[in-house]
Amino acid sequence: MNKHKASIIFWSIVVLYFLFASWHKTILQPPNSIHKWRQTDNLSFALNYYKGGMNFFRPENHILNSDDFTTGYSCPAELPLTYYATAIIYHFTGQKDFILRIIHTIIFFMGMWYFHKTCYLLLQDIFWSVALPFLVYGSPLLFFYGNNYVIDTVSLSFAFAGIYYLILHSFTKTKKSIIASLALLTLAVLFKITSLVILGAAIFLWLSDKLQKYRKSGRENR
Repeated sequence: MNKHKASIIFWSIVVLYFLFASWHKTILQPPNSIHKWRQTDNLSFALNYYKGGMNFFRPENHILNSDDFTTGYSCPAELPLTYYATAIIYHFTGQKDFILRIIHTIIFFMGMWYFHKTCYLLLQDIFWSVALPFLVYGSPLLFFYGNNYVIDTVSLSFAFAGIYYLILHSFTKTKKSIIASLALLTLAVLFKITSLVILGAAIFLWLSDKLQKYRKSGRENR
């Protein structure tokens, strides 16, 4: 019961967060403000997927810096999955720049949700499971980049989801939870290489747990 109550309170505050941050006004806006050039780069990948044949493994932008400066084929620094998803939606809606912003915002809220779930799992406390995520997500940087075209908060969100399943695994010891954790943390790394630190820590903790079990079973068999 307390878990459901915490969820209701959390999502109610999420709505207030959305309104307070004026995201209902900015979510339909084109790229603007800080890192505008990077935001337009990401939209360029989505648009070129849409107009260029939808080959996931041939990302392209509008800068002709490949093949002797005749094409825009390039290797983005992150997994172009959200750009590709945006291009798929373009086929139903036409080119609408804000679709990528909406996708990133949905993933951002998913990350907040998993942070909340992690706090509740560890603390079993309604107040702190709601307060701690909003203390972190109250950062002005996350206010700006959570509802944005850049990919950083997407990686952060998948990292929080992966951490939740890693901690859940410490309670349940199920294969499903550790597989989910490693899969989500791998996605976080593919979206932003700096998340490799978190994935490395998760693998280390998992291997440490396995080694501890191995030693324990070895002592019992003596």
